Amino acid sequence: MAEENAALTETVSRELLPFVTNPAQYVGGEVNAVTKDWHAAAVRFCLAFPDTYAIGMSHLGSAIIYAVLNDRQDTLCERTYAPWPDAHDRMRQAGIPLFSWESRRPVREFDLVGFSLQYEMLYTNVLAMLSLGGIPPLAGFVGKFHLFWAAVEDSSLWWLVLLGALMSVVSLYYYLMVIRQMYILEDSPAERSPLVINPPLALAIWICVIATVAIGVWPRPLFEFALSAAAPMLPGG
Repeated sequence: MAEENAALTETVSRELLPFVTNPAQYVGGEVNAVTKDWHAAAVRFCLAFPDTYAIGMSHLGSAIIYAVLNDRQDTLCERTYAPWPDAHDRMRQAGIPLFSWESRRPVREFDLVGFSLQYEMLYTNVLAMLSLGGIPPLAGFVGKFHLFWAAVEDSSLWWLVLLGALMSVVSLYYYLMVIRQMYILEDSPAERSPLVINPPLALAIWICVIATVAIGVWPRPLFEFALSAAAPMLPGG
């Protein structure tokens, strides 16, 4: 694998950088960038930002996740970004897969790949990055079943299975309601009613607000729990 990594590094330097605009954005090596021993890490995570390097490298949330994960002795976290159209086309032409900025390893070699989605316009970039990285677009959906099965096999995480099943049912219900409202019911101004926030909905909103603020202030417990829950499905877990 080390030889393959060196070959990809050489290919990027020879076949990509001389042919794209602003090649410095694909070099990496910034101040405070973290490079760890690939073989010493138990969990290898690639943090993917579906926008250009100039935008993604200044995103505070990604920087926090990057720092928290790399603070763990057993975890390696590297970054990747969406290439500009000229680099995307050149990578396709030269057969260069989407790679991480720190070690220039193919993204598909990581144990986990996580995308930071800021708004809906980035969804197509996610598909382009998955395709360029050689990752099936439905891998994340199928991966949910592996997580559920890992939780089922661990008797201490049974409540996580119930919570996931409940959230899936609630999500499906609201998706169906949106489809019904948009494509089945006829739009009639007389039938429109103002939004009514009943006590259960108000409680759910407050729980989401408090949880979002808590996770933003104390992100480490969530990452510790997520990694421990995913450990059974990782190599050597």
